[in-house]
Amino acid sequence: MKLWLHKSWRITFSLYKILIPLIFIIEILKRIGAIEILGNLLSPLMNIVGLSGDMGIVLASAMITNIYGGITAYATIASHAPLNAAEVGILGTMMLMAHNLLVEIKIAHKSGLKILPILFFRIFSSFLFGMFASLIFKKLGLFQDSTVITWKVSQALWVSSPLFNTVLHQAWQLFLIFLIITLLVGVLNILELLGFTKYLTRFLHPVLKPLGIGSHAIPTVVIGLTLGLAYGGGLIIEQSHSGAITHREILFSHLLLGISHSYIEDSALVMMIGAPFLIVVPLRFIFAFLLVFLSEKIIGDKMRFFLHKQ
Repeated sequence: MKLWLHKSWRITFSLYKILIPLIFIIEILKRIGAIEILGNLLSPLMNIVGLSGDMGIVLASAMITNIYGGITAYATIASHAPLNAAEVGILGTMMLMAHNLLVEIKIAHKSGLKILPILFFRIFSSFLFGMFASLIFKKLGLFQDSTVITWKVSQALWVSSPLFNTVLHQAWQLFLIFLIITLLVGVLNILELLGFTKYLTRFLHPVLKPLGIGSHAIPTVVIGLTLGLAYGGGLIIEQSHSGAITHREILFSHLLLGISHSYIEDSALVMMIGAPFLIVVPLRFIFAFLLVFLSEKIIGDKMRFFLHKQ
């Protein structure tokens, strides 16, 4: 029990050292209008993916804050004229690939990766998906039906909330992270004792090996795919510091999880603004798998461009 709690706290504390300063930085960025500035910069680029310029602030909200910020911004802007299923599916998937960037890129950096290449990969991937999906959907006439927004808007995320409410909410979120990390470490230990981890690794190894992800990283990657990059990333940081996984596994785990994580919660959230399940789950995973597979072939032995000295 003592070792379990000690490991859980060690992983959580490594995340707290990233999250707590960035919580304040993100709040300052919101209050000085950084979301609107980034939204204006992204606005001309939205035409590339078949979306109107006003969707730039939606993507900017997700990039600077999180997926909740993005869907709240969309529900606010498009409440009277929602996009069709193809458009909101593209927008939702782009947000899933490039949200909460300040936090999630810092997690990758703490694992031993350079910030700029990982940041570029995530933003580039989101626009690449948007371009391909827009062309295919329009050419084949797919997902052209209307959508309904079921997400209830209380306040747009670029509007500053009272400081006390913000602090209270963030404190609760930090506490939840500790509880979830503690639960995950406990479950992983139990699965290891029961031998389930061995069978899971044996089953997924042929799938993830072509992506540069070895057997030691598989349980952590599964957590990231299902629950999110904060939890999977926290475990990757722990493994990277202990030497349990290689630099190559760290890099390609982060490339995959960066554009393909939290299939349970985040996918459900963007579906609440009308994004089709087929786009945000299977199509996103297929695209992410192929892109990371190609990246593994292109990068080859050029690992030094992605690793920083710790």
